[in-house]
Amino acid sequence: MGRSWMYNIDRLIMGHIINPDFERPLLEFITFALSKPRFTDRGNIRCPCNRPKCRNKSFQDPETVKIHVITEGFVPHYYNWVHHGEPRFSLTRQSQYDYCNHMAGSSTAAPEYAYDPCGNHHEPPEINVSGPELNAHMTQDDQPPIASAQMLYDKLGASSETIWPGSNESKLSVVSELIHLKAQYKIPNACYDDLCRIMQKLMPEDNVMPKNTYETKKLVRDMGLPVQKIHCCRNGCMIYWGGDSELIECRFCGLPRYKDNASEGSSNRKAYKKMYYFPLTPRLQRLYASEVTAKHMRWHAEH
Repeated sequence: MGRSWMYNIDRLIMGHIINPDFERPLLEFITFALSKPRFTDRGNIRCPCNRPKCRNKSFQDPETVKIHVITEGFVPHYYNWVHHGEPRFSLTRQSQYDYCNHMAGSSTAAPEYAYDPCGNHHEPPEINVSGPELNAHMTQDDQPPIASAQMLYDKLGASSETIWPGSNESKLSVVSELIHLKAQYKIPNACYDDLCRIMQKLMPEDNVMPKNTYETKKLVRDMGLPVQKIHCCRNGCMIYWGGDSELIECRFCGLPRYKDNASEGSSNRKAYKKMYYFPLTPRLQRLYASEVTAKHMRWHAEH
C-alpha cells in the first residue's frame, strides 16, 4: 500500500463510521511520531491535518491529532514525514510512486523496474537549503539537531508549504519570483506592498502570501543566507572594511564617510555610499547540500 492510504482511502464510511483501513495506518503513523522524542513537545506531536491552524505548525495530543486527521484529512503532499522524525527525501520507491499516482489520479502498484518514480515527466527540485549541518543531524535518529539547524529546518518547512491548499506553488517559490521582479524592475516598496495586497485578494482566503515587503524580506532572511552592508567611499577609492571599518573619512581622497545630519558617534549616521556583500560560503554549502544541485557543482571534477 505504501502511503497512498493517506489520500486515496475514504476516512469515513457512510459519512460517520471511521474506516478501519484508514484508522489502522493512522495509528501506526502516530506511534511512529511518538517514537521520535526530539520531534515531540511534552508528549504532543505536530498535527498534520489540513486545518489552517495546524498543517504541521501546532502541537496537539495524539487523540486530537487522530480526530483532526480523520475529519480534515492530511495536509497535501505530506508523503515524507519530515516534521515527525523521518529524514528528508527518504521516501521509498513505492511511496514516491504513490505520490505520482496520487497526482495523476491513479492507484496502481509501483513496478519493480521503475527507476524514476515520476516516469519521464518533469521531476520537481528537492528544496534543501538548510546546509550540511542539518542533513547530518536529520540522518541520525539518535542525535538531535543543533538549535540553529532545527530553527532553520522549521522555517524551511513553513516556507515550503503551498501558497494555498491545493496550489502547485510553494510560498518560497512565489516569494522568490516576486523578489526577482522587484530587483529587476526596481519596484518601490510601496508598490510591492500593494502588489502583495492585490495577490492576497485574488487568492483563496486561507493563503499564506506575505502581506508586504517586510514579511517578504523576513522570510528570505530566515533562510540563513546572510547579507552584510559595507560603507564605501563616494569616489570608489576604498571600502570601510576590516581594519578600516572605524574610519570616518577616506584614506585616499579625504572625503567624509557620513552625511552631516547626525552627530559623531550616533548610530543614526548615514553613509554617503554603501554596498551589499553576499558571503559565498553559506551559499556554496546550500548548493552542495542539495542532491539536485550538488551533481552540477561536481561536474568538472567527474568529467
